Amino acid sequence: MYGDNKIILGFCLVIILFCFVKKGYELLIYKSKITNIVLFVQIILGLILFLIFKYSIFTLLILTALIFLSHVFIIDSKDYLIPYSSLIALLIIGIINLFVNNDFIYTNIYDKIIGFIFFLILYGVLSFIQYKIKKDFLGGGDLMLFCVVVLFLGSVVTFGGIFIGSVLALIVRMFKKDNKIIPFGPYLSIGFILSLIICNYIFLI
Repeated sequence: MYGDNKIILGFCLVIILFCFVKKGYELLIYKSKITNIVLFVQIILGLILFLIFKYSIFTLLILTALIFLSHVFIIDSKDYLIPYSSLIALLIIGIINLFVNNDFIYTNIYDKIIGFIFFLILYGVLSFIQYKIKKDFLGGGDLMLFCVVVLFLGSVVTFGGIFIGSVLALIVRMFKKDNKIIPFGPYLSIGFILSLIICNYIFLI
């Protein structure tokens, strides 16, 4: 059994190294002013998450997810869209995570599946409402991000991330002088990671 875990860990390590190199290269050539800052913060957060969860399959999965959340942050900040490639990658990570023994006190496999179904229904309802009133008040990419993240981190962390992201977006909006639309994806990405760290601190003390 231990040997099987080592094989899985090694496989996940190869995946995360590949994703880090590939996405890191894509972000560097994207020529965004915030790219270097995001990559630096990504490394710092990665070290913090590694210290929290130690060396495990979940740690490698969360570090891989961090890469794609960083990708969401940068692309949505500049182009006001969440790339489908990152959403699909996060969905795959979430599905893999369902088969990993990582039940925490604040989530389990049933919580994740129920949360996924809930946000999937919410996505359909809000998309229908926005179609009828012909006005977008929440992007489809943001709604899909809810779905894939809850499958990976559970409902408590996801709702916490939405709350933190909303507060951050509201604060930024208050200090902006123009009326340009604020992309929600970057603040959600920050919110989900902060929520994960906070939840582990709260439930482990």
